[in-house]
Amino acid sequence: MSRARAAVWNLTAVGLGRRQAVTWRRAWTMRERRFDALLMALGATMALSLYFWVLPGVDLAVAEAFHSPETGFALSQSPVLRALRKSSTLALVAVFLTAVILLVRAGLREDWRGVTAARRSWCVLAGLVLGPVLLVNGLLKGQWGRPRPVHLEAFGGDAPYVEVWRISDWCTSNCSFVSGESASAAWMVAAVILLPQPWRGRLLLPVLTYAAALSVNRIAFGGHFLSDTVLSWALVASVMALLCAVLLPRVAEARVRRRGRRAAGAPALS
Repeated sequence: MSRARAAVWNLTAVGLGRRQAVTWRRAWTMRERRFDALLMALGATMALSLYFWVLPGVDLAVAEAFHSPETGFALSQSPVLRALRKSSTLALVAVFLTAVILLVRAGLREDWRGVTAARRSWCVLAGLVLGPVLLVNGLLKGQWGRPRPVHLEAFGGDAPYVEVWRISDWCTSNCSFVSGESASAAWMVAAVILLPQPWRGRLLLPVLTYAAALSVNRIAFGGHFLSDTVLSWALVASVMALLCAVLLPRVAEARVRRRGRRAAGAPALS
């Protein structure tokens, strides 16, 4: 612990009492960790962008692994994989409705648990709007103009390969960069924070596996490059990390302030 942080800890312990100071310290640590997550997500986005910009052959090699000169992207005709893709819409709606229901239930409670649940729901719902809807589908897919693998000359189409983040006119709408379905899949993984603490660890791996399968499915269909999918995940992770860093720690900090007022004999304010 640095000297400055130790000094703050000592002053807090004197002012609030040791128990309240421990809670305050946990809230502060929570905020720091969530901003660390934001920096990691942004760093991953930059690193992945640089990687695929310097090594564009990786995209083409991965797409070629699912392509055959005779049958094209044959897995796009698989009934099982097509059913997997359709299931993502039902899963997305189910998670969205769950977040809305939990938000309504939280609004009926007046204790700090209700506030916490409400902020988690707002974090998830705002993440859907800002990430998959506005950033991915509204801005990037509509403006960057990257052709999909199935449209490339190398795979039987007439378009050239376009690098990540390069704006082109080879596609006018619903383009390849970045993957909307992968963004939604990443958002569903982030929505695990809606669950009670014991269930998050139990369901994280199954949800993560399902979301990863949806993303790989888009590559197998020739609908997206590897870079489209992993950058979708990184971008949505950045949006969710920012929202969680801003919204969630304030609940713990509010609890600390209320406990401090009670310890000092002052009436607790809502």
